[in-house]
Amino acid sequence: MMQNWDKLEYDFGSVPSKMRLNTSFSYLSTKKIKDIKSSCSCVSTRFKNGTLVVDWEFKNKKEAYQSYKYVTVTYEDRTFDVLKLTAFINGQS
Repeated sequence: MMQNWDKLEYDFGSVPSKMRLNTSFSYLSTKKIKDIKSSCSCVSTRFKNGTLVVDWEFKNKKEAYQSYKYVTVTYEDRTFDVLKLTAFINGQS
């Protein structure tokens, strides 16, 4: 089965709090995308010319924690992909 994206997961590693992270996913398929939704209002997406750009903004948090966010891409044939973002927020600003 062909993969629709160049990757399904991106790990930012250890990052300071109060920061904006971004990455991109390249779309490899010709299936028509119906909808793109993120699991949190802190994650925004832009899809243009076969590239999905994802911005993830952290609010000011003093404690360290592991964080996971998801972007669900739904296709017109009712299938979907879940793209996973992970980061360890190290509590430093």
